[in-house]
Amino acid sequence: MVAMLLKAGVPPALAVPAALAIGGALGSVNGLLLTKLHLPHPFIPTLGMMNVARGLALVISGGFPISELPSSFRFWGRARWLDSGAGDCGVVFCVVFHVFLTRTTVGRDIYAIGGNSQRRCCRASRWMRG
Repeated sequence: MVAMLLKAGVPPALAVPAALAIGGALGSVNGLLLTKLHLPHPFIPTLGMMNVARGLALVISGGFPISELPSSFRFWGRARWLDSGAGDCGVVFCVVFHVFLTRTTVGRDIYAIGGNSQRRCCRASRWMRG
């Protein structure tokens, strides 16, 4: 979606949030399917939504790759430290989310979801006990 929006002349500062909003909408549909229809296994609707999204991408793009993106966006594909720009972004996101999950109260609460408060070996259970 980002590539198609960029090819249509939408600035990257709007194209990226628009694509994230589309992804959030698809994720919300997954959440609604699980909560309202009480589906037993989250893996099944998630796998189904992945196939729906891939099918929509195939139909929208006509099955052809989208190329010749603006140079302002291609900047993110160039490597600085690793073999690819995506690897660089992945490392940065991992570091940011590691700090978020281990150094903030909200992050520790998110990390503790599903933790067993009775087990002493689990790091999350220590956070849950206080």
